[in-house]
Amino acid sequence: MWLQRSTVDMVFCLRQIQEKCIEQNRPLYMVYVDFSKAFEVLRTGMMANVSVGGGVLESFSLTNGVKQGCVLAPTLFSIFLSAMLDEAFRDMGDGVYIQSRQSADLFNVALIQ
Repeated sequence: MWLQRSTVDMVFCLRQIQEKCIEQNRPLYMVYVDFSKAFEVLRTGMMANVSVGGGVLESFSLTNGVKQGCVLAPTLFSIFLSAMLDEAFRDMGDGVYIQSRQSADLFNVALIQ
C-alpha cells in the first residue's frame, strides 16, 4: 500500500493533521527522528543525554545494543521503539478525530453519508 508513496504524501498528511488540530482547538506536538543510521552509529561505551524543555538531563552510558547485521536487530529495535512511544504518550489525552475509510471501501456508495 505505501510502496508508491513519497515524502510529499507524508507532508500532505502532516498538513492535514495540523489543520484538524486548529479546527478542533487541540495542541500539536511533533518530533522528527532520523532512523536511517540507527544501527550504524551506536557503539558500546558511548554516553548519552536527553534534553527536556531546553534543559539537559544527567548523562548516562549506553551499555546495551546489538552487533551490526544481527538478525534480531530489527525486532529489538521495533520493541524498543514501541516501548519508547508508549512511554512518551502515556499521559496524553485523546488525539484529533480524523474521519477515514479503508481503501477497499473508498468507492462503496452505501457507506457514504
